[in-house]
Amino acid sequence: MINTAKLSRYIALVVGLVISAAGHASNNAAHIDDQANEAIFQGWQVFSEVCGSCHGDFGQGKIAPDLTQQIKTLSEEDFTRVVTNGKGLMPPWKANQEVMHNIPNMYRYLKARSNGVLQEGMPMKPR
Repeated sequence: MINTAKLSRYIALVVGLVISAAGHASNNAAHIDDQANEAIFQGWQVFSEVCGSCHGDFGQGKIAPDLTQQIKTLSEEDFTRVVTNGKGLMPPWKANQEVMHNIPNMYRYLKARSNGVLQEGMPMKPR
């Protein structure tokens, strides 16, 4: 489950981003909306809840690496292997069914962040 205080901060951030985006070209905002599909949104939810304390809520890095950069050269297969079995100080997540089920979604979310399709912040929830 997502912490409601954390979710409230993200909603406030999204509102600010939407207001800010109004000053930019409308086709740019539409491109971001199109990319924030259900899989990416679900990937962000699980990633921020489970991985955010070390990798940052948006993959930007904290006490663990910036995954928005590392994902550029990491295949989905390698990403799955690291999440499943752990690496270095990172623990294995194979016992967590929510994480295991959402590995492809988390990978899509991080790829969208890495490619610049999604900026730092909570992605818009699909309608």
